[in-house]
Amino acid sequence: MCHVMTDVVGCLQDIALLVDCSGSISDTNRPGGDNWQLILNFLVDFVSSISVGDRATHVGAVSFGT
Repeated sequence: MCHVMTDVVGCLQDIALLVDCSGSISDTNRPGGDNWQLILNFLVDFVSSISVGDRATHVGAVSFGT
């Protein structure tokens, strides 16, 4: 049985983020604003919560859309 949180503590990781920047993720009719801002907030919170560096977790991001 694998315990995700305990198994990855102290492990080096490579994380790739694929970010949809297309107009289809925008929904300004939704109460509370735009989905794009939700995505940005999530990415900032996520990356801020991990240790990033040469001898820590490596993070890369690719965006797509028009």
